[in-house]
Amino acid sequence: MFDIREYIEGEILFEIAKESPVRLCGFIVYSRKHPHVAKVLRDEDYWRELDAISGVNWPIFAIRPVSPKGYYTRKDAMTDEANENAVRACLEMEDSELPSFVCFIWDDQGNLKKISHKIDARTLETTHMDLRNIVTRVADAINAIKPEYAQSENVFRNVKETVKAYNTQTRFMSIAESASWLLDMLGKLMPRT
Repeated sequence: MFDIREYIEGEILFEIAKESPVRLCGFIVYSRKHPHVAKVLRDEDYWRELDAISGVNWPIFAIRPVSPKGYYTRKDAMTDEANENAVRACLEMEDSELPSFVCFIWDDQGNLKKISHKIDARTLETTHMDLRNIVTRVADAINAIKPEYAQSENVFRNVKETVKAYNTQTRFMSIAESASWLLDMLGKLMPRT
């Protein structure tokens, strides 16, 4: 995993992606409005875990919120906002899509192709588990690809299907969780006979 505070420009990402064993990159994209994502990325143990899961084959980028001073200034906030805006512009993302884990490549014509998974950032635990799950699934999809195809655009196709399946699963689980809560609430409101 890479903390790319000074490498946000698309050209740098393109060069790093081109040198990677697998023609795919990940990016954890969030803003200051997502404190649980920032806390997960700030924690060295979580960072090392995600790095171990992703392995050496494909780079995952993030702007890690590190404040060596121990306090946060307005200048830090302006720098963070500029970095957030640069990342969103590079990956062509809207604020409403955040926080997300984005898998992307540049195709043979130099066009950006991406698929994203919206991170469940309700709590520190859900954020960590969701990031762990998506990184694990993408890593498994990449590991299933034969080495001779690792630099082809087919990598993205396989990962895109994996991310779509995970998005569907998490959406279904969210609906089931909401329905369970609603049924429980209705059960409490209904008079007992």
